[in-house]
Amino acid sequence: QASDEKERAGLLCRSMGYLYTFLLPSALILLTLSRECVAVVLQKGAFTLEDTYLTAGVLNYYLIAMLPLSFYSILQRYMFSINRYYTNLIVSALVTITDLVLTLFFIRCGYGVSSLAISYIFSSLTGALMLFAFVREFEYGKLFRQLLRLTLINLPLIILCAGYKIWSPSFYETGSTLANFIRTCLSGLSLAAATVIMYVICRVDFLSQLRRKRS
Repeated sequence: QASDEKERAGLLCRSMGYLYTFLLPSALILLTLSRECVAVVLQKGAFTLEDTYLTAGVLNYYLIAMLPLSFYSILQRYMFSINRYYTNLIVSALVTITDLVLTLFFIRCGYGVSSLAISYIFSSLTGALMLFAFVREFEYGKLFRQLLRLTLINLPLIILCAGYKIWSPSFYETGSTLANFIRTCLSGLSLAAATVIMYVICRVDFLSQLRRKRS
């Protein structure tokens, strides 16, 4: 049984690394292009530029929540695998209550429509931390090293995203047009190319696994 727990914990650690491999660059790129994406999809008719700014602001908080939420979700599945159904139920109830309380708190603090998205960050993080307490034989040091390595590998993307925000092109302000759609796609692909190149150079584990399966 101890060996089974260690194997499950190892798979959980590896799965979290795989999630981070894709979610970190995805979140960075979408955060960088949030206004462009919203404008291209929604900004037409009664949906104005001001609505684009507001929607993109809310979207940014949900994008930040992607990582803690993904870890929380996979930890829930881990709990199911060890038959801790009631633990999952109790933690889920606590997360829901935390989410509701924080939403009301942020509304009172004046965050408006962003309140639900902001509370989602903290409630999903709370859920992940609570479920981590029930994982046995987990190698926290190994996970930390994985996440640190992947973050360093994504440094070129982080620099490019920062440069893009400093440049701050305003083409999206004209709304949903074919030209803006093409510009947004090209911008996203250019940013993604930086990560793909670095992942290939650094032989990121998940990509190497994909190549082996394809072979």
